[in-house]
Amino acid sequence: MIKDRLILLALLTGILAVAACDVPWDHEKEKKRLPDRAPAANPLLRHYYDTLTFPSEMTAIKIPEGDEFDDQELSMNFGMGGGEVVNDVRIRLYMLPPAQESESHPDIRVKVIAPDGTASAWTEVSFVSGAGDSAIVDLNAEVHFAVEFDGTSSDGEWEIQLRDPIEDEDGRCILRNATLRLNLGLPAGSTFGSESSPLPLVSGMYGARLPEFVAPRVPFDLGHIGANKPLILPFTITNSFAVTGLTFSWTIRSNFAGDPTTEMFFYIISPSGGWWCPSVKEVPSAGSVSDPTSSTNDKQTRYVFSMNQSDTAIGNSFPFLGEPSAGTWTVLLFDFKKDGLGHYLIDSDIVAAAIVTGVPATFDLT
Repeated sequence: MIKDRLILLALLTGILAVAACDVPWDHEKEKKRLPDRAPAANPLLRHYYDTLTFPSEMTAIKIPEGDEFDDQELSMNFGMGGGEVVNDVRIRLYMLPPAQESESHPDIRVKVIAPDGTASAWTEVSFVSGAGDSAIVDLNAEVHFAVEFDGTSSDGEWEIQLRDPIEDEDGRCILRNATLRLNLGLPAGSTFGSESSPLPLVSGMYGARLPEFVAPRVPFDLGHIGANKPLILPFTITNSFAVTGLTFSWTIRSNFAGDPTTEMFFYIISPSGGWWCPSVKEVPSAGSVSDPTSSTNDKQTRYVFSMNQSDTAIGNSFPFLGEPSAGTWTVLLFDFKKDGLGHYLIDSDIVAAAIVTGVPATFDLT
């Protein structure tokens, strides 16, 4: 009897010891699957997560859906400053659509609450561009509150709430990141300028092959891929000014059987953790030419991507409007089609259908 009790005691002690070891490990593992909180870009502009620290297969933050989630909205807090009178509030969201296909589009609603308690109504978020068979769910969505917060102070804790009030069993959307921009993100006294940053010809990642990744819900979901896996291109800006536009130029070498225009993807990330990703292919090609130095009929394609505040289609919704320029801007390049057809970053340009070597990838800010 005593022997049996001793055996039982030993087993219980062993189980408790294993549990004590497992709990901290699991907690740390879960903790590492969320990005770092982003620091304030400026007193009127802040992102929720630092996009550069997105881990691979990061924890899914699901948007509450249906009646059972009444009064249980997903809330995010943003500490803002500047001491300014607010006249414009914009919320930018990076989200994944439902996992299951459905005839209905995501029914996400957003609500903003100012530090003084002023609150907006629940406002629909549109993630869809186009209609019918050509409708595309865009991961980047912006909601503009033009007059709801006029006269409130920018100082204090602002709150963003998200929910899906319709329980249609289409699966829940997943939040990846959010941005709060007050007064266009341009504090009083903002200065403006410009600077060009070439990727060094010697130490740049020229000749490197773009990694191939495919995420399950959306092929180019950075929250599944992780910010460390793509080809990372850093561009350092030394001058300090408020950003109103950017241009990114680069050249890709690939096999004629592959098409980088439809297979290549990129993210642009600001020093403060802000992001931009194209949900629809928005990369204009400056032309492709056959590479005369290749025996495998490779081609080279030059790309120039540009967007700014003066663009009528973008205007004050330019995703980096008001960002401080100084620091390291990062471009993540990768291939989201696993077909074994390699695409490579190279240091060249295409001029009058001829290849000019020794031309770096360049990142320009205005």
